[in-house]
Amino acid sequence: MATPPKEIETELKKWNKQIVLFRLLHVALGMVAIVSSLLIAARLTVFEIPTEWLAFAVAVSIGLMLALNLGARANLMRRAWRLLNTAMLTYKNETKPDVNELIEAYAQAEAILGDVKAEL
Repeated sequence: MATPPKEIETELKKWNKQIVLFRLLHVALGMVAIVSSLLIAARLTVFEIPTEWLAFAVAVSIGLMLALNLGARANLMRRAWRLLNTAMLTYKNETKPDVNELIEAYAQAEAILGDVKAEL
């Protein structure tokens, strides 16, 4: 079994952690927006939180989700991770692994990720 470059292994692990973080943040912001909206619509008070604060939480949550495009960003990261992970598995299990193919897959994965764009 061939040993891949440490830098690429490190990036693969880092990307996986970032994907999980983006997904959790996306779900958390979505839940805050949904629950706050329902509380406002039903005119319920929870822990004596004023309606204005709930409306603010909705606006901030939706604003962050849209500006940072968390769902699409997590999808792109997962697609790049899958490409690089497949190349890594192939590299590790080939009888004559080619590090250049692994580096090319890394470059393709980086191209999938592109630049981080926040739409404000």
